[in-house]
Amino acid sequence: MSTYKDAVELLKAVLLQGDEKDELQIKIEEFLIANGELKTEKPKDYSRMTKKQFKEECRSETYTGWKGRRIRKNAFYFDYKSSGTHGQGSFAGYKFMVVADYENCSKAELFNLFYDWITGKISGDLPPYVRYRIAENDQKRFKISLSM
Repeated sequence: MSTYKDAVELLKAVLLQGDEKDELQIKIEEFLIANGELKTEKPKDYSRMTKKQFKEECRSETYTGWKGRRIRKNAFYFDYKSSGTHGQGSFAGYKFMVVADYENCSKAELFNLFYDWITGKISGDLPPYVRYRIAENDQKRFKISLSM
């Protein structure tokens, strides 16, 4: 392998670490994209998605437990994607997740909040009683948790 290819692979590895990018990393990423060494995906536009389509692609989970009192949480996961390959660089999982205690937010309310947030009808953050998680890139996609 040539020195150029080695350098490109090292730079790609640095960019995939998922840390917040500094100015140098952003310039390196722009250089790699401009030279066709790094491919970028356009972010998906969910603004035109109907609630029915969203519901079909969403997965809901209910977590229950006991911690001095009965605990019940609802969670929704959205945008599952898999690389279809195994080994280094492969990925599979969801990009978005929201979770809230049942006491603060019913399952239907949480679903509606999640839909409005994904489609851009809610600008800014979700209410403080709703926790969320977003995968920054495909390698950081996550599986469904067995417990919360």
